[in-house]
Amino acid sequence: MRMGGQMGGDRVTTQNLQVLKVIPEQNLLIVKGSFAGCKGSTVLIEK
Repeated sequence: MRMGGQMGGDRVTTQNLQVLKVIPEQNLLIVKGSFAGCKGSTVLIEK
């Protein structure tokens, strides 16, 4: 049985996060919830 841990460089898909606010002037998207990755990493948002 494998233990939980770090995903490494694997691509991870997270669904059902809530978008709280969009600030187009600063290219910001405020999302409620957690997703994999470290601070400053790139996140791809798809519909």
